Amino acid sequence: MRHTFLMCVLVVIFLPQGIRAQQLMSDIPDESVDDIFDMDIDELMEVDIRTGKPGWFGNQLEQLGFEPYIHGYAAIDYRDHDFDRGRSIDTFDMHYFNIIVGTNIGDKLCAEILLEYEHGGDDMGVRYGIIDYIIAKPVILRMGKFLVPMGRFNEYLSPEYANKLPDRPYCLWQIVPIVWAETGVQLRGEFELPSKQSVNYALYVVNGLEQPAGEGGSIRSMRQNNRDNNNSDKAWGGRIGFKPFEELEVGASYYTGAYTTDGKQDLSITDFHAEYNKNKLTIRGEYVLADQQTSGSDLDKNGFYAEAAYRINSFLEPVVRYDQADLDSGSGHDVERSTFGIVYYPNPRLHPMFNFKISQSIIHDDGTGDRKHEFVAQCVIGF
Repeated sequence: MRHTFLMCVLVVIFLPQGIRAQQLMSDIPDESVDDIFDMDIDELMEVDIRTGKPGWFGNQLEQLGFEPYIHGYAAIDYRDHDFDRGRSIDTFDMHYFNIIVGTNIGDKLCAEILLEYEHGGDDMGVRYGIIDYIIAKPVILRMGKFLVPMGRFNEYLSPEYANKLPDRPYCLWQIVPIVWAETGVQLRGEFELPSKQSVNYALYVVNGLEQPAGEGGSIRSMRQNNRDNNNSDKAWGGRIGFKPFEELEVGASYYTGAYTTDGKQDLSITDFHAEYNKNKLTIRGEYVLADQQTSGSDLDKNGFYAEAAYRINSFLEPVVRYDQADLDSGSGHDVERSTFGIVYYPNPRLHPMFNFKISQSIIHDDGTGDRKHEFVAQCVIGF
């Protein structure tokens, strides 16, 4: 008897709601994209929730006609030495399997995030997560955690399918600590000039690099300051690039901000870059220098790399690179390395971002005066 009474109560309570949901569904015709854009968010949520449609917030956003996309890239390595991390090692490594998810919202808005899975999932995180809003044709407002516009490599060449060798230049490992992302706001864009010339620019304010404790340490260890918890001073910087003709770009970048938790010591980084692409030939390079303040004498860190590649045919591209860095560590030796490699594209027309790379490096000086060698084989795909 008690169960029968409870059933009657439930029917009385929920039946009108079900009837109301059916009425709401019958009252609202299939909305066109234009009609849905006329609805405010409260109306849209009410329709979805009260009619009991499958899905939740994603379903609601889908009805607004957004254009979502998903991409990614993967890199699988074999190496017999890890020069960047300063250790001898003989191992296979699923270096990256990164997922990129985003959406275009009309022709003014874009949101995108890169989810990073490194070393077989041992390291996971968000490499960047951005919202771009086009204020005007040459002015884009970028907000969130973005790749710092420092030179060319950090923003455009750091994905393994874009880098022509398995390793990155050492000066872009320790001085410009790629892959380097900061949280803040940025204005960027490109101006077209007469005679097919153009100028691109970026200006930003971010939380900035921060050393966990002390001063005068590794710049690379200062990354991942996603929120200011100690030093609330903001860092700022920018980049400008000039293309006198389509095949060549030259430019300069600058960053400055306090890097110690007490905000008393500053770090400034300057980068000069150049890249030339003509037919099958690619030549690129960067020179970087950093001024790192300490309570004693400042640390002056600098380095450069120069790289050339030539596409022999659709399948093969030899590459050579020389890189050098002085980290002002007191060892009295510069780090020097020469690298020779080749890129093999097994399906250049079907998938130009699928390739195999083999490189052999001669480490003339590892920073302690020792000479070493490094062999790396890599398979890369962008999808």
